[in-house]
Amino acid sequence: MFHLFISVVAQEKGGSIVKNQLLEGCQITKLTWRIDNFSRLNVKKIFSEIFMVSGFKWRIFLYPKGIRVDDYLSVYLEVVDDATAPVGWFIDADITFNVVDQIDHKKTVDHETKCTFKQRHVSWGFPTFISLDKLHDPGRGYIFDDTCIIEVEVSVSATSPVSGNRDQPADSSVAVHTSINNPLHLDTMDSIYSKAQSFLKSRSKRSFSSMSDSSITVAGSSAQDNAGLVKGHFNELISLPLNDLADPNHESAMRESLFTLGNDLTSFSEEQIQQIKRLKDEFPRIIEDWRDSVQVLDDCQSFLSNFEKTKNLLEDAVKTEEAIKGTLEKLRMRTNELDKELEAARKEAKQLAEQRQEASKKTHESYVIAEDQSVMIELKELEITQARDELEDLKAEWDSIKSHFI
Repeated sequence: MFHLFISVVAQEKGGSIVKNQLLEGCQITKLTWRIDNFSRLNVKKIFSEIFMVSGFKWRIFLYPKGIRVDDYLSVYLEVVDDATAPVGWFIDADITFNVVDQIDHKKTVDHETKCTFKQRHVSWGFPTFISLDKLHDPGRGYIFDDTCIIEVEVSVSATSPVSGNRDQPADSSVAVHTSINNPLHLDTMDSIYSKAQSFLKSRSKRSFSSMSDSSITVAGSSAQDNAGLVKGHFNELISLPLNDLADPNHESAMRESLFTLGNDLTSFSEEQIQQIKRLKDEFPRIIEDWRDSVQVLDDCQSFLSNFEKTKNLLEDAVKTEEAIKGTLEKLRMRTNELDKELEAARKEAKQLAEQRQEASKKTHESYVIAEDQSVMIELKELEITQARDELEDLKAEWDSIKSHFI
């Protein structure tokens, strides 16, 4: 049995909870999902009840045995009314997932992420949230009295049905620490500049996997011409690549074809009959696994694309600040040598200092976003590798099945 509890609080920037008062822009919705009889779950995926946040319908879902990575619990949050949402809708949100240690709350496992929900990207989460060995460890409290408690905190920072410039990174709406709105001292600007430079140097040594380099082809390809084969419609369907069969129309046609063939297999060899019976049982699982793997690749590509945009902004900000900093330093040296130009040089230096403050604010904004996103890069690369391996296995499995008919 599943139980979902929802509470809404408003949180000050300092972190304290304000009761009976909603602060605009600071609302946090906390959801507690209690899952009883957890060890008896015999399903691949389970869903929470639907709940409302910021006018949208949401739900939590998890894979008790992992989505693509065995031996890990996978946890996600998704928007469920995508089909009825206006074209161009998006939701920028900060999300925190917790798997509660019911014995020692200090050992609760939590992961945070900043993300943008939009069309074709309606769910965000963690495929490798916690290992199953750790989750089911009787010495820990993650499953207590056969009950698992999942907590999710959602803070929506921006929503829009259609709008403006969406070329910025998905996480560009992240709130920046209030100190950047105040005049920055030189030491603070130098610290921000140094951190940004170090961050870019560390990331330049890494290369991110690109979906375009993948040997897995997700785009559709034409089916082979099987007009001369006796099996007609079935042979046309069995020759399609998995990505085409994942189309609902083709999937439905294959299911219908398998059902029809199940009533009359006299035109097939004994080996083909066995393969058709096996395919009838395995086809739904194959299609579901394919879609899951494609979704993982799509989510990872979106994340890496957003990170690249953020990193490019940071590089531009550092270059701008570097140029301004160099000019500013030269002018400061000139003021000591040329007393006659002191007043003019100070005026220009003041203007440049103000420009650098603006540049430093942008640098700090980009640095905060990029630093947060960089934590997820290794995990996303691991997910990509694992997803590719799974897709290769599925292709091999499919090729094996096809070989009996083609």
